[in-house]
Amino acid sequence: MDTSTVLEKYTQDLSNLPLEVRHLLEEIKSKDVQVSEARKRYQTRDHQLHKFIRTNGTLTKHPKEDQLYSKIEEDMKLVQKLQKEKILLANTALFLISKHLYHFETDIAKLERDELLPPLEHPIELTEVSKDEYAKSLNGFSDSASATPTPRNGSSATPVAETVKKIQKKKLSVKGASSSSAQSSSASRQVKRLRSEEIEDPLPYEGGSLAFNGNVAMSINSAADANGPNGEDADNNLYCFCQRVSFGEMIGCDNEDCKYEWFHWSCVGITSPPKDDEIWYCPDCASKMEKRKKKRKN
Repeated sequence: MDTSTVLEKYTQDLSNLPLEVRHLLEEIKSKDVQVSEARKRYQTRDHQLHKFIRTNGTLTKHPKEDQLYSKIEEDMKLVQKLQKEKILLANTALFLISKHLYHFETDIAKLERDELLPPLEHPIELTEVSKDEYAKSLNGFSDSASATPTPRNGSSATPVAETVKKIQKKKLSVKGASSSSAQSSSASRQVKRLRSEEIEDPLPYEGGSLAFNGNVAMSINSAADANGPNGEDADNNLYCFCQRVSFGEMIGCDNEDCKYEWFHWSCVGITSPPKDDEIWYCPDCASKMEKRKKKRKN
């Protein structure tokens, strides 16, 4: 690796990053508008009920009380759903930026160690804090899809910090359990999941940049020292619609020609593992198959 290779690599890797982050921020803004509208609706209905009580007393029931309460509950659930989606989008942006920043800093450090790049007069050290924040962003990203909204308080530094207060114990994904990414995709897709009770105490994996223990935490220190910036055994392939690396729980599409192959549960709206004999197609493949069926009928 030399300086020109690193420059070319990161020029290419970062070319789409601004557009990706901009798209994520626009999605968050759009959901913010939906949240605001839903809040106005249930607050208006709540005001109607309180106004009726002030006028007629608590013993007289509003003629549309049940209907109003049902609508209020519906809008509140919608707000909770949208807030979870906003957290997921924010963590996606954090993950993308953190990933590129970490690999860039480690590559620069390697070039300086090999004396291919003169050190800066005031070098930006890859501190323990930045490593911990990078690990936290990855773990927090996996948790955010299933996390319940947490009220903000004065002690929270950022919204992301609120979502990662308590790291849940994750199941080892089928993708992560594969011995090699080069295994036959048709064989690996036959096993959709690996139940958590079968791996109650998985052994830590220390060969690559990701070290899995009971909490699927990232051991950045040992990975950077042992195998360099990227890790020899790490699976750096990109999967799913979000085009990110494998993490958390994933499901494989049963279409052998699927260009994405594996999907994060949160990205395809899955909350529980499929049955062993259940066939599952990703939304993209399912849509294409449906279009082909319609063409045949016509």
